[in-house]
Amino acid sequence: DRDFFIEVSYPLEWMYPHLTPYGIILKLNREEVPEITDEMMRKDRRFWAEYQSRLTGDWITDGTSIREIGLWAVKTYKRWELDGYTGDRAFVRDEAAQKAFSKLRGSIADMYRWRIANYKLAITQEQDSAKRAELMLKKKRMTREYLFALKQAWAFSPYNPEVLMHLAQQMLMMGNEQFQQGDKKGAAARRDDLFYLIHTFQQFDPESTMNRSLIQGLLQFITATKLFDIQDALFRQFILDLLEELNSGGDDVNPLMLEWYNALKRGETASFTPTATPKQSGGLGLSSQEIQQIQQQLLALQQRHTVDPSDPKVTLELASIYLRLKQDDAALKLIDTLVKQPTLDIGTRFTVASVYRALGQASKADEQDKLAGDGLKKLEAAVTAAPGNFDRALRLASTHVQIGQNQKGVDVLTKSINRPEINMTNLLMAAEFFNQLGYSKNLEVALVKLTEKVPESPEGWFDLAGVQASNGSRAQEAWSTLAKALALDKQRRATNTTADNLYERVQGDPRFTDVRRLPEFKAWQP
Repeated sequence: DRDFFIEVSYPLEWMYPHLTPYGIILKLNREEVPEITDEMMRKDRRFWAEYQSRLTGDWITDGTSIREIGLWAVKTYKRWELDGYTGDRAFVRDEAAQKAFSKLRGSIADMYRWRIANYKLAITQEQDSAKRAELMLKKKRMTREYLFALKQAWAFSPYNPEVLMHLAQQMLMMGNEQFQQGDKKGAAARRDDLFYLIHTFQQFDPESTMNRSLIQGLLQFITATKLFDIQDALFRQFILDLLEELNSGGDDVNPLMLEWYNALKRGETASFTPTATPKQSGGLGLSSQEIQQIQQQLLALQQRHTVDPSDPKVTLELASIYLRLKQDDAALKLIDTLVKQPTLDIGTRFTVASVYRALGQASKADEQDKLAGDGLKKLEAAVTAAPGNFDRALRLASTHVQIGQNQKGVDVLTKSINRPEINMTNLLMAAEFFNQLGYSKNLEVALVKLTEKVPESPEGWFDLAGVQASNGSRAQEAWSTLAKALALDKQRRATNTTADNLYERVQGDPRFTDVRRLPEFKAWQP
């Protein structure tokens, strides 16, 4: 009956559809939340506007530019010039507080990012034009909140690499979309935004390896869109200095960069049309649009890898991008470093072996296959020896899924939940495991056992009824289970008026469509 709340920078993937904003943290709802409503976003914005007012002053709006925030950050945090500063002056010198609030606001922004990605996918799959237009409108509103949250997080800490990474990626994505739609002015504005992100970050962390990947992304965007004409004086000088350094590389000089540098020095970029072509890896067999998309992914992954170089998932994704770009040496260097991690899990080692084979490193692939195979046998033996150890069983089940053996993973965890010592927490974890894989029969078994363990919990019966109702032929059985949930919920709300109203949730839950048609449900008194 308890509510769950989390504070994280990188939520687990299964959590995202359950998350909603809740002050400075996130609420982890029991059921998936279909959408973040306008009212939720308004409350989130109002709450953080009040926090912003106390900390840095309430001056950031949707219309506040990246340039304005960047210049303000350097003036405030770097030079400590506080004329006109309306926030708490102690915050300016409290680096720990800056990082903490930036991280908290960034976590909420990341929840919005996940929702936007899902809207994008739904838009590509929707055939009905009216529904597609509605999804596009929702995506637009969510993007506005995402950018607003990122701007606030960046203002709290302009040297937060996670926030910088997301902002840079968003500017590149928006710039490419605007350019493809013919909006060159909008694309040029995003180009300038990206520069001010880089320029600001360099003031605080000039030695960071992120600077190189950010600059690379900026130059790739400019050469792909041919937006060479730069009006901003600070940006223009930055490019001149950068190109002068790049063009001092002797035989390795990029002809296009040299042409652009000379045009900038002559002040002729407004009419500049390059005759040289940028250096690219040949034989990729990709369209220019595909190359742009890969470049965006590459920049984002390089930045994430810089933030946490020990993350195996990010490392493998980055290596796969290098493979697509035929940059085998870069991919091999990443993988060689990754396998040195002593705690590398079994599934990752199997994946590493396949990457080594793609790179033509057969002996290294065989070595990883053997390590992974031996580790898997050892883990299987440990689970057999101690079948009551749920954490170990879950690790084995997850490993099987990682290497494409879903049924084996399900079988392992099904045996585990049939153990008499299984507890409520483990049953919930097993139910989520089965749900993620789409094994509804096993999910139902886990939920039945959960109701046996905690028969007084309305949510347990509600979840079980939802699974039963998903099978249209079992509406009557689902109603019998749901009736228990509603009765328990009614008793709870008699003494706790703030508890969730399960009857109201049933009304909007598409799984219960057939149940709502039953006369027994219609006759039930909430």
